[in-house]
Amino acid sequence: MATETITAAHEAVQHKPKLVDGIFTYYDGPRPHVDDTSMLWGNNKYLITKTEPVADLRSLPKPLSEYNHNDDGIQILHKSDVSVLEGDLYDHDYVQNHYRQDLGKFVKEKLGLRYCILWGHLVRDVPREVHTKVGDKQVAYPTASGTTAFHLAHVDFSPAGSRAFLRSAGTPDYFEILNNSYIPNEDRAGFFALREKIIAAEEAAMRKVSIDPEAEKDGQGGHWDWDGSGYEGPRYGVATLWQPLDEVKRDPVAFSLSPDRDFKYIGLHRKYHQLGHESMGEFYFENMLVRPDPPQSWAYISNQTPEEILLIKFYDTEAVKKGDGSAKSMRVHGAFHLPGTEHLPPRRSIETKLFFMYEN
Repeated sequence: MATETITAAHEAVQHKPKLVDGIFTYYDGPRPHVDDTSMLWGNNKYLITKTEPVADLRSLPKPLSEYNHNDDGIQILHKSDVSVLEGDLYDHDYVQNHYRQDLGKFVKEKLGLRYCILWGHLVRDVPREVHTKVGDKQVAYPTASGTTAFHLAHVDFSPAGSRAFLRSAGTPDYFEILNNSYIPNEDRAGFFALREKIIAAEEAAMRKVSIDPEAEKDGQGGHWDWDGSGYEGPRYGVATLWQPLDEVKRDPVAFSLSPDRDFKYIGLHRKYHQLGHESMGEFYFENMLVRPDPPQSWAYISNQTPEEILLIKFYDTEAVKKGDGSAKSMRVHGAFHLPGTEHLPPRRSIETKLFFMYEN
């Protein structure tokens, strides 16, 4: 009995998570007006900072390779060949024709997807001190070369915002006109066919609960009033792919391991003219600004390397279908400040959005 007790105590010590103190930024104000992005750039009186414990995922018993987006809402995709990062990631054509293609093929095979779209990208490689002193309520500051780490706790798209993005990709020439998204030419017709199948299934589910899909206007009504219940169509979702350009020493990204339902948020509605292409029409989507309470169970990957691509999920119809928490739909995330790292070079990373479909 004594031996068993000692062994159990030893294992508990071995598995005790390594914690660091991280400084996080939250928005804790009223619902913003449409397109009020002041809190994204740090110019908002309702921003607050909190110092909270962050667990190093490497110190937990579960190996990094066993995290998967179905059960955990995150996944670490190990990519041994990262030579594509040697190109000019500030050059749009290089990112479009090389980086997105390389990453898209890798992710599609790794996750067993039917279709996936990679769109948009941000290179983050500017120190916060360019714009503000460390500790001030500044979130991000775009420059000609890149952007600072984004220190606001958030989820990029709400469920309704994710559905809005799907609906925005509505014409066969969508990808040629925008030229900021990657999907193989041979997949495009199949994507649009599956898109129509998904939207039809969503609208059928809405009608069952007396929601008129045609009532959507200016980011209200229709699918904006629907909680996703009753959906029986193909599985799809939205995520971000976060890849370091160097080993991360400062301003790492953290993600919450708390259950999806254990956070409160306020929605930020934003209106887009499809990057200036008025012929494509306009659409609304929604960011989720996370409240400081209840506290999150924060985690991060210490010294994350370019070979460790972090997938962070925003939305997944599989989680909505199950509704019991066994499948994870989204993960709150945001960069945090590590005290004592101010003297280090800025964190360098690239992130791109992922829209994924499983044909089921």
